[in-house]
Amino acid sequence: MVERTPLCVGIPDEIKPGEFRVAGTPEHVGRLRDLGCRVIVQRGAGVGSGFPDKDYADAGAVLADTLPEVYEQADLLWKVKEILPEEFGLVRQGHIIYTYLHAPPRPEMTRVLLQSSCVAIAYEEMLDTQGRRFALAPMSRLAG
Repeated sequence: MVERTPLCVGIPDEIKPGEFRVAGTPEHVGRLRDLGCRVIVQRGAGVGSGFPDKDYADAGAVLADTLPEVYEQADLLWKVKEILPEEFGLVRQGHIIYTYLHAPPRPEMTRVLLQSSCVAIAYEEMLDTQGRRFALAPMSRLAG
């Protein structure tokens, strides 16, 4: 029998100016841990949304000091905003990136994602069974 390595979910601190949301809460971390995932959260990632580092650690997350540390360890990167130029060199083959990509006006980001052979899943392109983009409305309410 082949032993499987648990999926490592990385939650980085969003670096886009003015962005204070975080993709995953401490409750999400606990649920992911219950499913057998490892979770790494960049220190400070949840502070702007009211979640201190201690809450993530108490839920079972490993806290990372830097953005590169999260990218290095994570298999799946769970973000709120698109990949920014500061992150381009951190994306690698094998990554699954789950975020709002807003790719059409960002050809450089799109090239980086294609060249890395990562899997990029754009929230804004996901449809429910009625063909509606179900991720847009809740995040728009959060953004204000």
